[in-house]
Amino acid sequence: MGSISAAPTCTAPTSARPIFSPLSSSAPPWPTLTCATPACAGRPAGANLRGANLAGADLTSADLRGATLVGADLTAADLTDVDLAGANLAAAELAGVALTGARYADDTRWPFGFTPPAEGP
Repeated sequence: MGSISAAPTCTAPTSARPIFSPLSSSAPPWPTLTCATPACAGRPAGANLRGANLAGADLTSADLRGATLVGADLTAADLTDVDLAGANLAAAELAGVALTGARYADDTRWPFGFTPPAEGP
């Protein structure tokens, strides 16, 4: 009989820094989330930021592909040049959010009634 093996899963690397630490260095305040298993190497892990309070956060150029931002508060957050392809922002608060140059895809989910700006370059 053959053995049964579990499907590989993507996991984010551990980091000594908190995800949203004060900006005290040139490094971004979030860890790079990539898959560490051979089956999905290099793909973003899809951060789980469900319900996070990111009001006023500077997430400029962040890679949020596949991220879960359901119910997150992004009021007045700076999402300039962010990659939101495949992200789920259902029920997120986006009042005053800056989305200049943001990239997204057909599978990006927006809050009901929200119309995203034209995609950036």
